[in-house]
Amino acid sequence: MQNKKMTYTIATLRAWKIFSILTTTFVMMVVFNSNVFSFILPILVVFGWLYSLVIELARVSELNLLKYKLVSAAGAVSPILLVVVAILMFYVDGEFNAIYMAPFGFIILGSMLFLMKKIGDLLSNLENSEKKKISASILIWFWPIGIWSLQPRLMKVLNINA
Repeated sequence: MQNKKMTYTIATLRAWKIFSILTTTFVMMVVFNSNVFSFILPILVVFGWLYSLVIELARVSELNLLKYKLVSAAGAVSPILLVVVAILMFYVDGEFNAIYMAPFGFIILGSMLFLMKKIGDLLSNLENSEKKKISASILIWFWPIGIWSLQPRLMKVLNINA
């Protein structure tokens, strides 16, 4: 297996840049919480980050990228559909019924968990280290802390100066 320098800039940014981007989008979500669209941007940013991580690691591992692209697309489109369904329900029925929105929430959660798990597995396989490290899946879940450990490991695997 030959490691090549990849081109996705999101996956290969320094830890402080990823931390800043994610933190800024989540702060914007809190500040603009009265807007129904306020949670779409953070979810799209998170899926963009997860997508770039899993695609980079899958390319280095020489795996088929289709399932990762499909899961990422489903996760990124679901919050938009969730908002559209909520708006339609409110304007058509005049009330809000969460049961119709639950499948979109499950798709978002399921696709995030799938991508996180695959990133952890792929990074672990590429590192080939006898020294036990914290799983990348856990580091992604607790991103405010985990990103500082995850990004250098990722950059090392992708042969980029860490």
